[in-house]
Amino acid sequence: MVQTHRFCSGSTSVGLTYSATTGSPDRYTLDFDAAAVAQGFADITNAALPASPISITVPAAALKATYNATIIVKNGTCTSEAYNISISIVGDTNGGVIAAPEVTVCRGKNLDPFTSTTDASGGGNTFTYTWQKSEAIAPVAGDGSWTDILASNSTTFDYGTLDTTTWFIRKAVDGTCTTPVYSNMIKVTVRPILKGGSVGTDQEICRGANVNAFTSTTNASGGDNTFTYTWQKSEALAPVAGDGSWTDILASNSTTFDYGTLDTTTWFIRKAVDGTCTTPVYSNMIK
Repeated sequence: MVQTHRFCSGSTSVGLTYSATTGSPDRYTLDFDAAAVAQGFADITNAALPASPISITVPAAALKATYNATIIVKNGTCTSEAYNISISIVGDTNGGVIAAPEVTVCRGKNLDPFTSTTDASGGGNTFTYTWQKSEAIAPVAGDGSWTDILASNSTTFDYGTLDTTTWFIRKAVDGTCTTPVYSNMIKVTVRPILKGGSVGTDQEICRGANVNAFTSTTNASGGDNTFTYTWQKSEALAPVAGDGSWTDILASNSTTFDYGTLDTTTWFIRKAVDGTCTTPVYSNMIK
């Protein structure tokens, strides 16, 4: 019978399990081959047989490799056949590196998928992945601020849309060395929500009179805060911001606007388009 045992970083021994002995053995001998002895493994001769498992010390300085030995058990008069065992010292596990095509986005944008620069490695190299997210200001890998993202067992991940600045990380658990390891963390910053601001109040004037200049109570804000403005007008009875009843007023790229004279009851609104987050936003309407 051959038993293979993998030894993970952070451990000092491996356990050799056994069961269903016959003849009531009470002693054992463990004989390592020359390569194992050269790396510091020590033979055990005619020692008392403990209950399963038999603890085998692994030298701290032993190189990553597979080491072989034979074990026999015996009672006072009988000796078993020799059983082969091997101990594989596997490499330290490493969480790898992830990347994001974009780290600053507009609110509600669909994120481009996270990619894997290097996958997790080491141990038995059979990893299960779980992507995690955190809205904490300064999270630490493995702390309590992280939430598992369901159905994320992949080296890469497509999250979808994002409304809040969020950190992402990839957790990896090896099938042999089960201590979780983590990739780097990536922070995706969501730009502030776009707001159209507000403009001055309704006016009532005589036909042909000069309209008082429209003022800006609050300017547009959010995004990267680099706005282009277009004032618009509508003669509809009940227009809605952004509907087809509005006409752009030329040369009106300003937070305020002086329209001039007016002969017809008219609605006015200020449209703002951010330089990065280009969904138009609107001020209040004034009549």
